[in-house]
Amino acid sequence: MYPANIARNGTAEQKNAEVSHAKHENPHECAVELARRAAAAAHGIVCGQCTFGREGTRQLADVLMDLTRGRGRPGDLELLRNIGEGMKDGSACANGRNAGRALVAALEQFRAEFEAHVQAKKCPANVCAIGDHR
Repeated sequence: MYPANIARNGTAEQKNAEVSHAKHENPHECAVELARRAAAAAHGIVCGQCTFGREGTRQLADVLMDLTRGRGRPGDLELLRNIGEGMKDGSACANGRNAGRALVAALEQFRAEFEAHVQAKKCPANVCAIGDHR
């Protein structure tokens, strides 16, 4: 489920650094899929005391799953950014704040890949289950 260099445990900040590092080490990885895995992992490590961390991480993972399955819609990238920004500012724990930072950073750093998933319904890395390439 996880690429070899993405830890199963650790803080959301560590996961963000590892996702970026994994993408740079292996450009054949999909940034959207890596972000989805990081959001899902972050959901398991947030404290759960605030809505931003508890629900924000779940919503990020759900929207990112839609993108990786070719179900992205116009406005999804803005929705992801808004959720991430809200988590950065409103999460009770550092893991929630860092998960928001991770998503916003991924959107900025790999914008073209995110846009391809939404607009063209294509995964530039041919990793995600979109269309007939798999």
